[in-house]
Amino acid sequence: MSKPDKLSVEEIQRLVHDIAVPFYLIDRDMDIQLSDKQSRKETDAEHAWSLALVACAVAPRIDDSLDVGKIAQLAIVHDLVEIHAGDVSIWADDNALEAKEENEAKALQKLTKDFASFPWLIENITEYEEKSSNEALFVYAVDKLIPFFFRVLVKPTPFERKKITLEQFKTGIQRSRRKAQSHPVIGQYFDDMLDMFLSHPEYFYSQK
Repeated sequence: MSKPDKLSVEEIQRLVHDIAVPFYLIDRDMDIQLSDKQSRKETDAEHAWSLALVACAVAPRIDDSLDVGKIAQLAIVHDLVEIHAGDVSIWADDNALEAKEENEAKALQKLTKDFASFPWLIENITEYEEKSSNEALFVYAVDKLIPFFFRVLVKPTPFERKKITLEQFKTGIQRSRRKAQSHPVIGQYFDDMLDMFLSHPEYFYSQK
């Protein structure tokens, strides 16, 4: 077995400076906030951690065929393309959502070029983007479920602040619903949470 190439301090520094730190600086463009006690948005780094925690914790109770270690790896890197592509709200118009896919594909190409010396990083980002494993599909689905639980913490406040009406919510949430169906059990949990929110029209912005 050949020995791996020696890793330099400069390579590690670049990984921290160009990947880890920028990830903390990307605010999620969502209607959610962290709690009812502070109005700031969560960052991509915080989101990746919470997704990894929840997805790993629930996976053995939902589908014991899944590799929890692989789920953790995919969750941690799943949004790294947003370092270059940025985040786009599910409430954005169709043009912005279409541009999101193109921008994320370009971002993956750049990451692949810039960090080819870290194959673990690129392999896991690519696996998630291509949804090429059951673990990737599971993480993809759980990613769409978690925001509901943040919304429960602050209830209607974010919808009012961003002026999201019930009808806008019904339209925009369908994109997330389709993605949540990537795993049937997660899809059912998503529908349960969706039904609960739709039964509370007072949560949403009202154009009076």
